[in-house]
Amino acid sequence: RAGSEVAEHTQEEEERREQEQARLEQEQVERYQLFMKLITNATLQIMEDEQEAEDAAEEAASLIEAERRERERAECEQSERELAQQEQLDLEAGVQRQVMMMMKMMMMMMMILRTTSERLITNDRIVTDVTAEV
Repeated sequence: RAGSEVAEHTQEEEERREQEQARLEQEQVERYQLFMKLITNATLQIMEDEQEAEDAAEEAASLIEAERRERERAECEQSERELAQQEQLDLEAGVQRQVMMMMKMMMMMMMILRTTSERLITNDRIVTDVTAEV
């Protein structure tokens, strides 16, 4: 009977060791699964962060390009305004030159008219004098 108790005790001890070993193995499997889940989550988070960074970089590049186009448009409009102003100034200067030429021509015509008038008056006096003498 003592041998049977020892064998039973040894068998119980063996079963407890196997159960303990199975429990330890199960804990190790659970820890490994948790570790893999953490690694997967971290990897997914890194990929998400990389995508967000890439999206932000693309958006920044798009904004920079839009700003560049806006600046070019504004510079073009400014150049067009300056050109229009210069054309207006040139036109005004041309009109002023034409007005000055017309005024000079009018002055010359007035001088010619005055000279012609004076000659007519002189000729009229001569005719009157000649007629009076005759």
